[in-house]
Amino acid sequence: MTGSIIDIHQTKQLEEDLRRSNTELEEYSYIASHDLKEPLRTLKTFTSYLLKEIELGNQERVQQDKVFIEQSCDRMTRLIDDLLKFSRAGSHEYSPVECNLEELIDEVRQSLATLIQESEATISLEQPVLTVYADSEQLILALQNLIQNAIKFRKPSTQPNITITTTESKISICLK
Repeated sequence: MTGSIIDIHQTKQLEEDLRRSNTELEEYSYIASHDLKEPLRTLKTFTSYLLKEIELGNQERVQQDKVFIEQSCDRMTRLIDDLLKFSRAGSHEYSPVECNLEELIDEVRQSLATLIQESEATISLEQPVLTVYADSEQLILALQNLIQNAIKFRKPSTQPNITITTTESKISICLK
């Protein structure tokens, strides 16, 4: 009788690493597609507004719509650049810098302008406004996702009122 013993520990470990990597890739793909949809939605909305305003000859509104379209294109470009950086690096390096939370919230408001307008949402930032140390791009994406989800998943036919409060140790977002 002959037999052989094969150590499959390394193979099992590689399979587990591959499973984990695939799960992380699926999660990242979902997040990336979620983040890329909002600038596209803004582009679509303001392009239709632009066409209507051109027909009506309202040059002032044409210029405003053009600015919103350009800002949305810039946001889409930044998101795609960040996606490319992430894919090249294999992981995102945490680069904390001093950030003014109020300025980040303003950027999120601009990014979600169409959704905020359509839902008649109000977003307020209670004082005091803190300066935080964070990766500004990642914090913007996190705040954008939280606010976007608060608007999308509210009770039907209610106007979303979103309040952001800060303390020395945390940031809270509350939907009422």
